Amino acid sequence: MLRSQAVTAADARMLQSLCEKRLSLALLREPELLRLVLRSLFDTTASIAAVNRQALAQVLVHIYLGGNGSLDVRKEMEDAVLDAVERCNAVDERSLAAHSERLASLLSIPPVACGVLLWTHSCLTNQQLRTAFFNGECLPFYLQLLVAISTKHAHLREQVCAVLFDCLRLTVGEDSDAVAEEPLKQQLFDCVLLQFAEGSVGPALAAIEDYLAIADLSLARYGVLRLLRLVQAPFSEPFARRLVHILSRPRVCEAFCSQAVNTRAPILSVLEHIGEQHLRLSAEVYALTTQLA
Repeated sequence: MLRSQAVTAADARMLQSLCEKRLSLALLREPELLRLVLRSLFDTTASIAAVNRQALAQVLVHIYLGGNGSLDVRKEMEDAVLDAVERCNAVDERSLAAHSERLASLLSIPPVACGVLLWTHSCLTNQQLRTAFFNGECLPFYLQLLVAISTKHAHLREQVCAVLFDCLRLTVGEDSDAVAEEPLKQQLFDCVLLQFAEGSVGPALAAIEDYLAIADLSLARYGVLRLLRLVQAPFSEPFARRLVHILSRPRVCEAFCSQAVNTRAPILSVLEHIGEQHLRLSAEVYALTTQLA
C-alpha cells in the first residue's frame, strides 16, 4: 500500500480483518498508513467503492479507540465517519453550505476532524478542485471548518497552519486576477493569525514568515500590520528575536520602505520597544530602524 500509495479492495479487507482480530495497533498507527487511509476516504480525487469505505471507516475507528468502546460507541463513530465521507464526496459549490454545517457538527470526533482537514487541504490546493472552491463564496465555509478543528483539537493546530500556508503559497505567481484574489489571501492570513492568538505561536509564526518571503507587497504590508496589532510589549527575548527576524526579511523591508512614514510607524514603535527592552538585540534593531526610517 505504501509503495503504491493506493488502497485496493483487497487492502481494505485485509486492514478490516486485522481490526476484527484486535491485533496490535502499532502497524495501523504508522503515520504514512494512517494518512493513506484518510486520503482514500476523504480525498474526493480518489475513487473508492462504498463497501471499501465501510471497511476503512472501521479501520479508522479501531485506530482511535483501540480495544476500548462498546459496540454501540464503535457503531456510532463509524456512522459519523461514513456520514462525513459521503458529504465530502458529494459537495459542490451549491451544496457546500449545507454539507459544511453538518460536517462542523461532527468535528468533535477525532477521525472526522482529521479527515475533514485533509479534505479541506485537497479542495483548496488541488488544481482541479481549486477552480471550483477557491472563491469568495466557498472559502469562508472551509475556513470555518479549519477554525473549528483547531478549537476542538489543539494538537491539530500545527497541521491547520500547514494547510493555510499551502493555500497561501499556491495563490502566488499564478495567472489569476491579483485584485480579486487579495481579499481571499487576507482571509487565509487572518486565519493563520487566529491560530497564533489561540496559542499555536511557533507553527503560526513559521507560516507567517514563510509567506511574507513570497507575498505580494500589498499583502506583505497587510500581514505585518495585522500581526503587529495582535502582539503587545513587553516581549520575551526569544519572541522579540523572532519578530525582528520576520521584520528584517527583504520582502517586508521592500513593502514598507516606499510607504509614507505613518505606514511604517507601527514597525518603528515595536522596534523601539524591543531595543529598549533587549539590549542584546540593539544592533539588529538599530540596523533595521535605520533601513526603515
